[in-house]
Amino acid sequence: MADRRRGTTGVFVLFLAIGLLQGGLAVALTRLGSDRWARPDSLPYLLACFSAGSAAGVLVCWLPRRLLPHRILLGGAVVATATGALSIVAAPFALVPAATFVAGAGFGALAVLLNAAAATGGDAVRRTNFGNGLFGIGAVSGPYIASQTSGGSWWALPAVVALVLVLGWPAATRAPVASVAPATDMGTVNRFVLGILLFAAFCYGGVENVAGGLLPQHLGSLEISSVGLYMSCFWGAMAIGRLIAAAVGHRVPPTRLITMAAAGAGGGCLLLAHPATALAGCAVVGLFAGPLLPTLLATLATLGAAPLGTTRLVLLCSLSGAAVFPILADLFRRTVPTHAGVPLAVGILLSLLLLSVLTANGARTAHSVATQRTPSRHASPDREKDVFPR
Repeated sequence: MADRRRGTTGVFVLFLAIGLLQGGLAVALTRLGSDRWARPDSLPYLLACFSAGSAAGVLVCWLPRRLLPHRILLGGAVVATATGALSIVAAPFALVPAATFVAGAGFGALAVLLNAAAATGGDAVRRTNFGNGLFGIGAVSGPYIASQTSGGSWWALPAVVALVLVLGWPAATRAPVASVAPATDMGTVNRFVLGILLFAAFCYGGVENVAGGLLPQHLGSLEISSVGLYMSCFWGAMAIGRLIAAAVGHRVPPTRLITMAAAGAGGGCLLLAHPATALAGCAVVGLFAGPLLPTLLATLATLGAAPLGTTRLVLLCSLSGAAVFPILADLFRRTVPTHAGVPLAVGILLSLLLLSVLTANGARTAHSVATQRTPSRHASPDREKDVFPR
């Protein structure tokens, strides 16, 4: 019992560490790109490297335990995250993309392993929510720490991340964890509907990484100096939005919740375009964008599929979108007025996400009607379930 309690504490500490990295990375890269590397346009490409590394880290976690035992995988993920974060500051710019990829790989693997550990055993809901709450605290604190990198103090964020990782790692190895081997059974999922939802997750990855990643660059174009405060506001509002959605989610159908969230985040994009309302825009976009991915994941519970396999597909699609869209958004930003580039890009992605979800809902409804009109003798009444319960 004592080992389990110590292991759970270590897992919580590691949740805090990866939250610090996620929240502060964009601010740190923006400051380093402008003040040290003299490459202010490098941010979208480095964020893409981090997201690609995260996807690779998730894929590594699918290896069977007999090939890669849990403790070795956890240790490798911690070392990769800490080494990559420190190397971003220490390495010459030519090696920074590789360092960012390594940090992302460790981050992605830790995200899978820590959630699996938190969900193992009794009282999983409380532990998982508490762990992700600590992740949110780290994401709020990270931008402030990273904003202290001006004046040559470049080591602030990576040093804090590495220190917290080292503190939590030994205890976290004692935490029992369920198997993280891949679940290949997709069950009775309607493949067309699943494909549309995966595209929606792909768009969400773009929303989070364009909004959370390119905002420092956008705020700089508005001549806003306190970027760390604005980004802390964004990540804090995102955590609050998810808590609110968790409280009301059982009363609101997923389609309606996603529609309201996408519309609210779109309204926040309008506020981002002006310096006087940019802080409110950060809060509104974070508040409404936060529930989008958890709500997409919640719809999978009604698909009749193996949750592990479909959830990981959603995560991979989201990370793929996070790798692709920052570069596309940066190219788009150069073709429109400077103050409108990032808000417009996020608004377009939100529209695509909402259109995908509504299309999936319509396709599922049409399929259900057709099935009821032409019942098959061999069809099971429990073969398929509604994706979007009403």
